Amino acid sequence: MKRIYFIRHAEAQSGGKSDFERALSQVGELCAIKLGEKLRSLGLMPDLIITSSAIRALHTAQIIANALDATKKIASLRELYDASLWDLAKFVRSLDEKRFFGCSVNVEKYNAVGLSSEKPRDANAENSAFKSAKIPASISENNAISCNNVEISSADIVRNFNAASAECVFIVGHNPAIGGICSLLGKKEVDKFPPCSICGLEFDVHKFSDITDHSTDHSGKMVMLQCP
Repeated sequence: MKRIYFIRHAEAQSGGKSDFERALSQVGELCAIKLGEKLRSLGLMPDLIITSSAIRALHTAQIIANALDATKKIASLRELYDASLWDLAKFVRSLDEKRFFGCSVNVEKYNAVGLSSEKPRDANAENSAFKSAKIPASISENNAISCNNVEISSADIVRNFNAASAECVFIVGHNPAIGGICSLLGKKEVDKFPPCSICGLEFDVHKFSDITDHSTDHSGKMVMLQCP
């Protein structure tokens, strides 16, 4: 049995910075905190949290991970930033092989908002580079993410992820793909998926690669749907 919880980032601030760099608003932070508390009360513990590297998604994932004592299970993936619905579906099925968007352990370094930082991000340059190269080169395994002042190797997190025994994965991303994937892979349509929404799907499969869309027996049973 596999369970995937698709989470849309919480509300972000508008204007002033590039889209990639926008931080959470105060309302967004509070919503993310409440969601983390809700997941903790349910006893949910992800085997892996994979998040878009956009600041608003990173911060949402970090807040939730803090609530679940899962800060050492976060990996950031740039391609989730503007992945299409079909790209996201392929990504879900690639979790067994750890070959995300065609690259093996293609994860990156980040500094989440409000945490320790090494140097200012040049988000505009990062965004331009990402737009011009859909599959950037993998970073070295020595690069790390900074989470609550603890250096964590993002590559090691993915490399140590045991997909065969994993039961629960969180994916934090952006609309429209993160909302559409719930309808595509689930047995029920999800009409609205506002910021900080979460949809949990349970799949009666042994491998992530066996997950199929809503028209087959291997589609997901909805086990959670919460919108702010």
